[in-house]
Amino acid sequence: MVLADIGNTSIHFGIEKNNRLVKAFRLYNRSINRSVLRKKLKEYRFEDILICSVAPSVSSYFKNIGRKVYFVGRDLTVPVKSLYNRKDIGQDRLVNVFAAIKLYPQAKIIIDFGTALTVDFISKDKTYLGGFILPGIKLYLEALKKCELLSKRVKLVNSRCTFIPRDTISSVSCGAKEGFSLMVNSFVEKYKRKLEIKQNMRNTKVIVTGGESYILRNKISFPHIYEPLLTLKGLLLLKEFI
Repeated sequence: MVLADIGNTSIHFGIEKNNRLVKAFRLYNRSINRSVLRKKLKEYRFEDILICSVAPSVSSYFKNIGRKVYFVGRDLTVPVKSLYNRKDIGQDRLVNVFAAIKLYPQAKIIIDFGTALTVDFISKDKTYLGGFILPGIKLYLEALKKCELLSKRVKLVNSRCTFIPRDTISSVSCGAKEGFSLMVNSFVEKYKRKLEIKQNMRNTKVIVTGGESYILRNKISFPHIYEPLLTLKGLLLLKEFI
């Protein structure tokens, strides 16, 4: 089976064989059309497709593709108890919670560094409690490009951030890395403590995932489980419900 996590920036594909993920790759939404999709999936033309999507315009390319296509939320429901309004919830967040419960039962906080940055919480009794939605790093950079004098200087650079940046490219790049890492570290420090008190838990674990997570991994100050394939692994676990 082909597994597809359709986000706002890219499609993260996983290829399943004998209930194992054997391959993963990405296609970026800006380069996708039905012809490109058919060509890329030609190698797996006899496989059904299981999709989790937060981008309906991209999902439309999977119509009439010549095979069975199943959508999470339409064709199957994620078996997770949720306090979040199910009419509002992105299916990717539910899939992540389901994967965390099954694979990492001690994990009660999930941070997904995607186009939108989400911080989600799981209760002691495995209920999805809800969470926060913030703009991701690249959305932040895109917003800065609207400033006329910054537009050509908005980029992430690999150089190490100095104490106080002294040029515009460094100011933007380090501003993103420092700002987002401080925000996420503070979120976890505050809400991990609150969650453990309210739920009478100790030593809860945090999962870090998402396509932009690599940008900040070396600035995360809390112990965490790095699981870049969390959504795909959740889809793999959901396959049995089709």
